[in-house]
Amino acid sequence: MDRNKDGRIVPEELKRSLLDLQLKASDGQIDKIVRRMSRVDTSDVRFGEFRKFLLLLPGNSLRHVFDSWAKDSSVDVGLGEDFGVPDEVEGGKPAYLVNFIAGGVAGAVSRTLTAPLDRLKVLMMTGNVSGRTITQGLRSIYKEGGFVAFYRGNGSNVVKIIPESAMKFFTYERLKNEIAEDPDNIRIRERFIAGAGAGIVSQTLIYPLEIAKTRLAVAKKGEYRGIFHCLNRTVRYEGVRALYRGLGASLAGVAPYAGIDLMVFMTLKESWIRAHPHEVDGPGALTLLLFGATSSTIGATVAYPLQLIRTKLQAQGMNASMPVTYSGPLDCFHKTIRDNGVRGLYRGLLPNLLKTLPAVATSYLVYEETRKALS
Repeated sequence: MDRNKDGRIVPEELKRSLLDLQLKASDGQIDKIVRRMSRVDTSDVRFGEFRKFLLLLPGNSLRHVFDSWAKDSSVDVGLGEDFGVPDEVEGGKPAYLVNFIAGGVAGAVSRTLTAPLDRLKVLMMTGNVSGRTITQGLRSIYKEGGFVAFYRGNGSNVVKIIPESAMKFFTYERLKNEIAEDPDNIRIRERFIAGAGAGIVSQTLIYPLEIAKTRLAVAKKGEYRGIFHCLNRTVRYEGVRALYRGLGASLAGVAPYAGIDLMVFMTLKESWIRAHPHEVDGPGALTLLLFGATSSTIGATVAYPLQLIRTKLQAQGMNASMPVTYSGPLDCFHKTIRDNGVRGLYRGLLPNLLKTLPAVATSYLVYEETRKALS
């Protein structure tokens, strides 16, 4: 890497070395790498600094080194709905804007594709669907309102993507800068704390749209004319507090889901690296996609009872057939087990799991194609 043998690496030498390996890096990324290694504020890296920094890295090739330096985040394939934001996008456009738009498009497409299974899940959670199997449930939805009935509530699910993603992104960046010792090289523990905090803030701010999504999905044909009509009726007849029913259960599920999802994903990735020591490029996109689908499935399963309790609390009181039955999350938990046993906490889990892989795959593909088109 030290082309002129002067005991220092300058940005131009680093860039040429990366190009030799067909690794593209912008000037901003190169400068960040140099600043991270240099112990003083200089535009070069001396051998001692290079050696000390290299000792902390897991790989023994320049590809591994560059991966550890430059990739702060990647596509989050948790449930096919959320996306991390890489630092820069080739082509000069602001990275956060390109990835933000690409993530929004991908989320809208994946949610629409899996909307029938999502609505079936909500109806099974609240006990408002006839039939005990997925096929019987889908038939009852079609019989009640035709093909359009499969997508009731999907509009709210798509509309909330933009504000939810924006709040999550900006809160995550703010928390990352506050809690991380080195925001450019954030640790897993710091990423988890910042991510969970961002999830809590974004979920709280957009929660009325979650209420609308659930109630539109549960409602009979013609009960609501749309999102605003649903929210207006909720406030008029039940008060503003009704817009936040189930928020406690929703927030309680953020940390366990995020923690398990991250832990399983990192365990799978590290196991793959140990099993393939000679693969210098690391896991491929398809492998990471499968790791993400697996980790999100396990995380969603563990946190599912809280999601079910949240949904029941959101739907209660919306009409005469669904009166207010629960005083809070603990009361809902107790009565659900009393009436249906422990299995009652997992009603609707199967359609939720069935939608994970197509949602993840669709999100990833649409995200990549949209990002390429924008950049």
